[in-house]
Order: sequence, then structure tokens, then C-alpha cells
Amino acid sequence: MLCFAGIGAACQPLPQPFQPADKDANALLWPGARTGIVVKEITGAPAPRALAGEMARALREAEIVASATAGNRQSFLLFASATVAPLDAMRDEIRISWRLNDSRGRPVGEFKQTAQALNPAWKLGAAPLLRALAKKAAPEIARLLAEEDARLAPTATGPSVVILPVDDAPGDGRDSLVRAMAFHLRKAGVRLSEEITDDSLVLLGSVRLSAAPSGTQRVAITWTAIDAEGAEVGTITQNARVPAGALDGPWGEWAHAAAKAAASGVAELIERQARRRPAGAVGGR
Repeated sequence: MLCFAGIGAACQPLPQPFQPADKDANALLWPGARTGIVVKEITGAPAPRALAGEMARALREAEIVASATAGNRQSFLLFASATVAPLDAMRDEIRISWRLNDSRGRPVGEFKQTAQALNPAWKLGAAPLLRALAKKAAPEIARLLAEEDARLAPTATGPSVVILPVDDAPGDGRDSLVRAMAFHLRKAGVRLSEEITDDSLVLLGSVRLSAAPSGTQRVAITWTAIDAEGAEVGTITQNARVPAGALDGPWGEWAHAAAKAAASGVAELIERQARRRPAGAVGGR
């Protein structure tokens, strides 16, 4: 359920916060997955599909919805071409040009990657090498996507929001939930800050996991907004079931699914608070 405490709103159903399908093949076909990246086969690579698959996996590990097999009308498209040149009898220099386009085919950015490898590894399309190349390039592709998202984000309005780490979250949820929430709040036009000022709102996250006797766990995520004086402004609560142990390591798409489902409610809560109390007015309840 999605609830706003302290602002007179009723609870309303939460739109499928944790409903990923096959995370490898169908990540971009989840309900509500509006963007993300489709990785096309890498031309010039000895294993073009395998390298594309490794890049999609590396992007998912960087908390970006990505797939090498499926997409939707709003998906970004990642193309790449590879060349190789011998350095000596044992080593090759690999050059990969990654090009990110938007859903309409318009260029977003480009990243040129250079690496060295033993020549049999590249010629055979060795999985460890392809994985290493993808993991090295993924942060740069994520940066291009983030810059494009920031360019297209609505103009931020209302009080600034400071998101604190979710200290009781398992796995890397302490930080990945914060990054995912920040990403979706920016897209919703919320102004974020790292410093608390008199007109700031502070967003606190909390995670509780049940035991897993039947192979699944119930997860409850609570987001609470407080003002600079420590008074509670509102609370959003999410509940879902996940496979046992799914949140013990990297949250990946789980963090984005949760944050995306909650972000619109947080933005509404902030908007209501701004209407109740003009920015800069402290203690005006």
C-alpha cells in the first residue's frame, strides 16, 4: 500500500513495486519499464551476441534496466563496433566504439574503449575477457544515460530534498536505494541537495525482511519525510514478496523497481508540503 501520513490523504494501491519478469531476457518488458537500454550485437567482435549480453548484464549490475534481446518503444539503443590490432606475438589491442542513441535514433553520446588482451582470448571470445570489457565500459555508458536524463528532466521546484542512506537495508541496498530514488525523483522534477537547510525535507528509508521458510521473503520498505525541525511530513510504505536471498547482494533492478514505484508518491508529498508552507518559512504549520 502507498500511504501519506500527516497530510490527510488516504492509502492507495501501490502499482506493482517488485514485479520483474525474467531479469536477463525481458527486463525492458516489465510493466512500467518506460526506458532502459537495448544492447545491439557488437560488429567486429568474434562473439558479437555474447559481448552484447555481457554489456547488458554489466549495465544491470550498474542499476540500469538493460537487455540484449528485448526492448520497448522508449528504449535507448547501444551500438558498438570493435577492431583489433596486434601489439606483439602474444598481445592484441582491442578498440571498441560504443554509441548510445535515443529511441528515435538520435545520437546521445559516444565512448571509445581501448584494452589489451592475449590474442587467443579475443579471437576465441573468451567469457572472462568479454565480461571484463563490459564491466569497464558500463560506467561510461551509465554516465551518458544519466547526462541525457538530467538534460530532459523537468525543472526542479519546491523544497530541496536530502536522501539519507538506508542503513538497515541488506546487501548494497543502503546506497543503491538512495541512488535509485535520487534518479527517479530528479525525473519527477524534485530538487535534491546534499546539505540540510531550513527549508529542506529529509527522506529516510527503512527496510524490513521476513524469514524465508517457503523460498520467498516479504519485504517492507518505508520512506518517511521529515522537515528541518524533525517533524514528520509524510510516510510511504511498500510491501512485496521477493525470492529468498534476492536482496542479500546487489539490489540492481529491485532498487529501481521500488524507487520508481515510490517516487511519484514522494513527489506528491513534497508538492503538498510546499503548498502548505512556502519555501523558506520555518515552523509555519
